[in-house]
This record gives sequence, structure tokens and C-alpha cells, in this order.
Amino acid sequence: MKPQDIIAGKSSLWIFGYGSLVWKPDFKHKRSHVGFIRGYKRRFWHGDTFHRGSDEMPGRVVTLLEEDDACTWGVAFEVTGSQIEESLTYLNIREAVRGGYGTRMVEFVPHDESQPSVQALVYIATEDNPTYLGPASTDEIAAQIAVCKGKTGYNIEYLLRLAEFMRQSCPGVEDAHLFSIERACLAIFKPLLLAAQQRAVLLLPSTSVTARSFASFGGGVKDVRAAVWEELSAGAQDRAFSLGRGRAYGNERCGG
Repeated sequence: MKPQDIIAGKSSLWIFGYGSLVWKPDFKHKRSHVGFIRGYKRRFWHGDTFHRGSDEMPGRVVTLLEEDDACTWGVAFEVTGSQIEESLTYLNIREAVRGGYGTRMVEFVPHDESQPSVQALVYIATEDNPTYLGPASTDEIAAQIAVCKGKTGYNIEYLLRLAEFMRQSCPGVEDAHLFSIERACLAIFKPLLLAAQQRAVLLLPSTSVTARSFASFGGGVKDVRAAVWEELSAGAQDRAFSLGRGRAYGNERCGG
């Protein structure tokens, strides 16, 4: 489906995001709704050699696979007037050229039941894409995410932001694939953070946010998640995250 075919005769267009678009659309839009689409499941099966990885170490980002009984939660954005062409021009670079995604039209169902279902454009990467990675075990996917970084940032940031969106915006919706990868990825960092807690003075300035956070680091999933976020926000990523590189590779509403 070509952008010019999508624009033809339209004064309004909905665009459904299920990955980084849910927290960073970066295009002007009239309004947005949290909701879901049926018949697709979200999987970390697509490779990313630009935003969250490199040619040498491709990251893993999400795409959609058809499955009759599945559904995927995300955010739909309505663009109108000149926003339509502007958003599609931008997304063609971000998702198609750099990401390898194609487009389809799907039915989007808002979480707010007072809002009607709408047809929405969605970007999907399929297995015929050269950067498509396909299935792997939870631990293998987590290990890859734990060590990869691209021009937009760390792959683990992408994972944590998507998981946080689901917890905050779709409470009660279970996404077993997403949350299991998050747990496995955080498990990689737990021993590293515990070790850093013991020698924080050697790794980081004693006045840094991260060093202070180690003093109360308890080692639970929430503690690990919070400590990783501290690393991402405190500017200490390259030092602390580099500790994990060898370890990671060496060793009829829809419910979600």
C-alpha cells in the first residue's frame, strides 16, 4: 500500500502504533486513543540496525504476526488535513526506509467504549524483510536486547518503555511475550547491579544519582527496573551497561 493511495480522498486518517509510536509519535495529530486491534500478536522478531541496534549488533524491536485469536494493544492517532501527508512522509522514513516496515489497514477498537471503531493504518515488518530476525527463545531475545544500542538509544530502553506503557495505559492486560522478555532482560542486570552496589565508589562518582540509588538497591524486579532507569537517565550507561555485554551473550473485549 503506497502513501499516495492512503491519502487519496481522505480528510482524516488514523495511524495505529504498537511499538515506539505509543510514547514517541513525533508527528502532529488531532487526537489519540488507547485501544487494540484483533487478529495480530506483537513479537520482538524484527531486527533494527538503525534506531536500537547496528549492522554489527542488530537490536530487536516489535512487529505484528497474524493470529486469529490474538490482539495487540497500542495507541491510534488521528491526523487531519495537511497532517496526513506530513505524518506519512515522516513515518515513511522512520518506519519504512529505516525500519523496513510495510503498511496495512486494520480495525482499531478504542478502550473507551463510547468511541467508535475506526480503520487505521499500521506498519508491519514481515519475514521477507532482510532485517527480519524471526523467533527465538525468551532468554535469547533478552540477551540481544540487553547489549544493543542504536542512533536513537539503547534497545533495553525500548523494551522498558513499551512494558511501562502496557502497565500504565492498559492495566490488567497481560502481554506474556513482552513481560517475559522484560523479566529475562532485567535478570541479566540484577547480578551486575548487585556487584556495582558493592563497588559503586570504584565505578561511579560517589555523588552520582546511580551510586546513591545502589545504597537502597534490594534486588527485586522493581528494584532492578528502577536501577536500570537510573542508568539510562544519569548518563552512566556506557560504564554500567558495558558490564553486561559479555554476560548477556556468554551465558468480546480483548484481554491482551
